[in-house]
Amino acid sequence: MPLKYIILSIGITLLLLIFLLFIIIKMIDKKRVTQITFILEKYGDLKKQKKKNYEYYLNGEPYHLLLWKVSNMGEVVFNSPTIWEINNFTNPKRVNQTQFVSKQHKKIVIIYPFNGQIKRWRNENELEFVTPDISIWNMNIIKHTELEKILEKTKKDYQNELTRS
Repeated sequence: MPLKYIILSIGITLLLLIFLLFIIIKMIDKKRVTQITFILEKYGDLKKQKKKNYEYYLNGEPYHLLLWKVSNMGEVVFNSPTIWEINNFTNPKRVNQTQFVSKQHKKIVIIYPFNGQIKRWRNENELEFVTPDISIWNMNIIKHTELEKILEKTKKDYQNELTRS
């Protein structure tokens, strides 16, 4: 068998492997989004608006919801309400979320599959960690791994508030 056919078959095999890997990654992402939406629907009413943008009603209160895919490398830093940064220690990527932030209702940002630290700049030289119970700029930031626990707590708090009234 001539060398050019061997090289051609290796090239085709590599292309097929890359294509297969791409399909597997897309399937895993779709499965994560399905799991997240299932949890959200368990606790409230979810309506899809655009790709990974939703309207969510939790305890009768409307929210704009964003599913934000961030790799598990590095950290997430909120520089301002509109400029969010993914810092993987080699090449920081800034994302402009002006369109999402400009919506009038409270907002929920669910970050997946990221499981690292989430920070925000309080001012020019103060950085603080962000937790789901802290609202920053009228939005709550939640890691996908904490979502069900947070929604369960919110549901219990709402029920306790109703029984007190």
